[in-house]
Amino acid sequence: MGDRADHRREAESTSETSLPTSDTAPRSPGLLEQLVEASSAVGRQQSGGVLVGECLEVPPVGSRASVRVRWVNAEGHIFERWLPTVRNVAVREADRVLLMQPVGLHGPIVVGVVNGFSRRPDPPRSASHSLALRPDEVLLVTDHEGHALLEVSRSERGLTLRPVARDLEVSVPGTLALRAGQISLEAERGDVHVTASDSVVARGELIKLN
Repeated sequence: MGDRADHRREAESTSETSLPTSDTAPRSPGLLEQLVEASSAVGRQQSGGVLVGECLEVPPVGSRASVRVRWVNAEGHIFERWLPTVRNVAVREADRVLLMQPVGLHGPIVVGVVNGFSRRPDPPRSASHSLALRPDEVLLVTDHEGHALLEVSRSERGLTLRPVARDLEVSVPGTLALRAGQISLEAERGDVHVTASDSVVARGELIKLN
């Protein structure tokens, strides 16, 4: 009986010493903890609030809304990559841009353009579509049912815009301005009516009536 009790106490002592404790065998971090730590490291690397960068390249018209930017973070590290832009923000090469790091995005986004660093010349305009008309051809604009709306042609006097419909109404919520070397208004049949909710002003060096 004494030998059997001694063997039992020895087995219990062996099983107790074989169990790992927090001091002898620390638990290795799981996958979730590793991802959280990596995300925190990226956030610390790119932290610094609002940053200022320089636009190096813009994509062609019709491409994705992103620009290539070079910037320096708060720790002095230099980054250069393609970044998304906020909608309706027009960015050009050599512009100084404002960068922000939203929570949940891997990398900053361009939120605005800083004015005053460089002159912004008007961008060159390029034709997206062109159509060559022969002398006996016209450009006809129709509605979805095929009804003619507008006819564009070239005559000896220049460009001619002829609405095909019987009546035409031009309506804008703001100001309608017409500028030309000379302006001629002619009513082939009927009167010319001018109506205003306020004053009618006519200015000129000489105003002739009849």
